[in-house]
Amino acid sequence: MITRLRIRISAVIMTVLTIIIAGVAAGIYFIMQSSENSETDKLLDYAMGAENGNQDKFETGEMSDPPQPRRAKNELFKPADINWIAISADENGTVNVRSSSRFNELTDTAPFEAAYERILSLKKERGYITVSDVKYRYLLRNGRAVLANHDLIGQTMDRLLVIIVIISLAAWLVLMLVIVLLSGWIVRPIAEAWQKQKDFFADASHELKTPLTVISANVDVIMSNPDEKVSQQSRWFGYIKAEEEKMSGLISQMLYLSREDMMSRRDETAKTEFDLSETAEGVCLAFEALAFEKGKELVTDIKPYVVCRGNKEEISRLINILIDNGIKHSDEGGRIEVRLEKIRNKAVLTVSNTGAQLSEEQLSRVFDRFYKIDKSRGEDKEGYGLGLSIAKTIAEKNEGSLSVQSDEQGLTHFVFKM
Repeated sequence: MITRLRIRISAVIMTVLTIIIAGVAAGIYFIMQSSENSETDKLLDYAMGAENGNQDKFETGEMSDPPQPRRAKNELFKPADINWIAISADENGTVNVRSSSRFNELTDTAPFEAAYERILSLKKERGYITVSDVKYRYLLRNGRAVLANHDLIGQTMDRLLVIIVIISLAAWLVLMLVIVLLSGWIVRPIAEAWQKQKDFFADASHELKTPLTVISANVDVIMSNPDEKVSQQSRWFGYIKAEEEKMSGLISQMLYLSREDMMSRRDETAKTEFDLSETAEGVCLAFEALAFEKGKELVTDIKPYVVCRGNKEEISRLINILIDNGIKHSDEGGRIEVRLEKIRNKAVLTVSNTGAQLSEEQLSRVFDRFYKIDKSRGEDKEGYGLGLSIAKTIAEKNEGSLSVQSDEQGLTHFVFKM
């Protein structure tokens, strides 16, 4: 799936870039071609002005420089090297061919006389005509035609076209390589999300399989003794009830995460201002008995009147998860410390517990769903690896942050800020 998505993204981007490159290349070529035609037309206008201003002073085949021509429309155009051929017919119908002084001397005017007839038959003021395998651009006005050699310009434009095509192909190949490499970076978040989803279903299936197996085994035991009373088989019913409660808790956590994934982080329950100090003290009080039962010490350092804005029930659940996690994963006879204070207008709640130092890999994955740190760190084997993921979701949902740190002394600190 990811490979197909990567190919599709690359194909779409390359199609768009191909259209853009082709459009730019064509635009450059046609702009240059239009510019060259414009320059040629200026030369023809200049030549026509020269011819019209000196038509009585030119003899057929005369090669001298013309006097300064009249050029009302070409006053700013002063070509450095003027070359043209002028063709016209006198009153008797005789076709005369003249050339500018810088044009090669004409030894055979017959092809240009025939070209003049073709130009008249075309009835177009400007255009192209081929004379003796040479392409000319012409201007026809009042029965007089002037021609300028267009072969050199054509060859230049052909070379320009080849250069544009080569550069465009090289750019296309380079961009294709870049896009192929970037497509992997583009789909990486999708690939990671897809892998996490696969891991989520695999882990959820594994976690649900164990209690189902236990329930099935106990049902088989009960059915194998149909004559016994319920009271006599209460042991097996107790096992079934315990596994049912575990499954119910797991499904509840999964549904919560699924619901939060479908919702925006900012448009759920209403937020209100509440006393976070009072809420934290209440949660800590509820865990004192559990910590004492586990042989662990729960210490609090909660500054009074720390007020924050958020969803009180969800924040209470977050604190509950962090303290419960600390009790489960602290070492035997360990210590759990809950500290709350106000720092730079932010409420900062820190839940610390003693134990082995966490590795960088463990720290990077501690909030992943179904991720369980090595159970040797704690004596409690219960839990599904969803609690800290839920706490992280609650923190972000309430526009806060939740991070984890672990030092060489074996202290693990979960820091919630909002």
